[in-house]
Amino acid sequence: MSTNEQASSFASQLKSIDSKPRVSSRSGSSEDGDTSQDEGLPASEYGGVGPGSYLKDRRYLIIGRLGSGHFSAVFLAYDYHEKRSVAVKVQRSAEHYIEAARDEIELLRDLGRKDPEGKQPVVHLNDCFELYYDGGEPPKTRKLHICTVFEVLGKTLLSLIRRCRYEGAPLNLVKVISKGILQGLDYLHTECKIIHTDLKPENVMFELTPKQESHMNSEVRRLATEALTNTAVFDTDRVKSIMMAFGPEETDNQFALAKVKIIDFGNACWTHKQFASDIQTRQYRCPEAIIGAGYDTSADIWSAGCMIFEILTGDYLFDPRGTESYCRDEDHLAMMMEIVGKFPSDFVSRGAYSGDYFDRYDELPSIPEIRFIGLLKLLHRKYSFSKDLSADVADFLIPMLKIRPERRAKAKDCMEHPFLDLTRELSSRLRGDNAHSRFPSIGGTNSPNGLRAAKHMTRRKSKYQRAYRKLFKD
Repeated sequence: MSTNEQASSFASQLKSIDSKPRVSSRSGSSEDGDTSQDEGLPASEYGGVGPGSYLKDRRYLIIGRLGSGHFSAVFLAYDYHEKRSVAVKVQRSAEHYIEAARDEIELLRDLGRKDPEGKQPVVHLNDCFELYYDGGEPPKTRKLHICTVFEVLGKTLLSLIRRCRYEGAPLNLVKVISKGILQGLDYLHTECKIIHTDLKPENVMFELTPKQESHMNSEVRRLATEALTNTAVFDTDRVKSIMMAFGPEETDNQFALAKVKIIDFGNACWTHKQFASDIQTRQYRCPEAIIGAGYDTSADIWSAGCMIFEILTGDYLFDPRGTESYCRDEDHLAMMMEIVGKFPSDFVSRGAYSGDYFDRYDELPSIPEIRFIGLLKLLHRKYSFSKDLSADVADFLIPMLKIRPERRAKAKDCMEHPFLDLTRELSSRLRGDNAHSRFPSIGGTNSPNGLRAAKHMTRRKSKYQRAYRKLFKD
């Protein structure tokens, strides 16, 4: 199957989602969206940059804001030198933001030196410069803002998960996306010796379709040319029409193209030079980060395993909650034990914070009676995956979710797993015969993602647990 035929097939599968009844209980929240809670910050926080602003000796013309977060804002701009659209990220001016931006630039330059043409599935730094802003009001104080320039990318992986209504993306689309993510990680870990430390759906973006890129470049170039003689061209509706040029159909085509790039290296570090011990977003955090046992490139592999599970099912693999009886970290560790088994004693002993959670028997005293469920049973029972597909997915993900970091699979090994082979016909359907029936939880209780229900399961072992128990051995 050609790339175009494959993309067309994926787009058709995405379109068919709209005709199916919604069965997922997960819904969007402030943490799930692509937009930021900091959209309302004034322009002064970002160097006074806005539509019509010229940056770096009038090389870049700002067209409009693409998005913003707590640390920075990203703008669509036109590059008069390269005659193309670009994304300009403007960092806020506080000292710690500046320091973080400079560290990120050093990392991005390292990535660029090893991949000057930007062919790897990681974001490519085109340019960087300093912007000084006087604050606009007396007393005027010159503030420094670090600016970085990138290619314009499309939607995030989180947008695809939402597009699929939190019910899982088409299987072969998941395979292609997973391979792209793993290729990016292999490049980071092997060639660059860099750990991302914050891999999550928001930090993986899709490339634009050729149609989107061509239209955007054409419209932005026309506006930028007019702006040289007429500053009134920055009409709100016109700018919006450029930034919202395509409807859902072309967005589906973007997803179906399945070309992804890992972005946001603001928390990244080198394997030999780490900046922080508190790493990763909660749902994608590895066990060694929780217990304070140090980390390396395998931390990203754990996050990738959690993320691929989420693309497949639409649910977090781990979404812990604290209670009066136990804290969120303890719940998180318990969930891990339910899915990948008991933590080895030698691993627990490495953790600087292990004493806060574990007793001398390497148990969690605040959460007694933890029962092993296993990934295979979770997939089959809660998500109605066929038995064969559940085993296939578990065989792919379990090596990424090994408790001991040194036994976790490398990105290159994961890329070669048979699960990612599009020609395999182990199962043509993502779900089994009960495609529209969901187990609210594995034990019949209502819990955030069905894992805490394990405490209420019986001790009997199914044939699937016995058959695949060896997969969980560390």
